[in-house]
Amino acid sequence: MIFQHHTLCTMHSAFFIASRPQAGPQTSKPEGRSSNGSAPRRVPMPAIASLEDLKAAQKDLLEAKDLNELKAVFKKWRRIGWKNVCKLWLEERTPEQLKGESG
Repeated sequence: MIFQHHTLCTMHSAFFIASRPQAGPQTSKPEGRSSNGSAPRRVPMPAIASLEDLKAAQKDLLEAKDLNELKAVFKKWRRIGWKNVCKLWLEERTPEQLKGESG
């Protein structure tokens, strides 16, 4: 039984070694990598919601006076995306920034 286990482990290791991309010199910097080549750059995708909707959602969020009003605003604007609603509410992004425009 020990021999069979060792053989299976060897075959398993050989499969993963063979299926791994070969490391070699790169002639150019890969797309989407930072200047040091360590991790891909995250470019935020522009919000699908219209700029008018984002501005209206931000206005409603900032005008909410209590938790019940805030919950109602979150429910009203959930179609623009939870992350977008939170970024607007916490004032981490402007509607223009979420749309990918200067702002």
